[in-house]
Amino acid sequence: MSMINFLYKEKHDKLIEELVAQDYLILKLDSTGIIEIEELYRKMTKVFPIGIPLSGNVHWDAFLDSCWEGLTEQPKKKIAFIWLGSEAILGEKLSDYVAILTILIDLSRMLTNESPGGYEFSSFILGDQENYR
Repeated sequence: MSMINFLYKEKHDKLIEELVAQDYLILKLDSTGIIEIEELYRKMTKVFPIGIPLSGNVHWDAFLDSCWEGLTEQPKKKIAFIWLGSEAILGEKLSDYVAILTILIDLSRMLTNESPGGYEFSSFILGDQENYR
């Protein structure tokens, strides 16, 4: 699997079925309708296991470090992040959307290359627009 995979949302159930069969830890975020980055950030801190406590303010570097620590403490080595409803942020806050994708890529690289134990981290961005098909 790629670091980031874009899929049509109708593939959600099949994706979950495949990930469960392969014994993935599944982190699922539904941000449908969220356009404020602060609200999205709060939801993300509830979905990802957090290692280092966060202040609550949007700080992507701290979030990345905390997620990396939290994920390396998980017993499962295969981790999948599923993001539903990303279109709202994409349409309203492109720079924040790009920042989040960058974090997901960095998490994948850090877990794969810098963490002992051979982690695998894949992200799945599910949407309902034509370009997700």
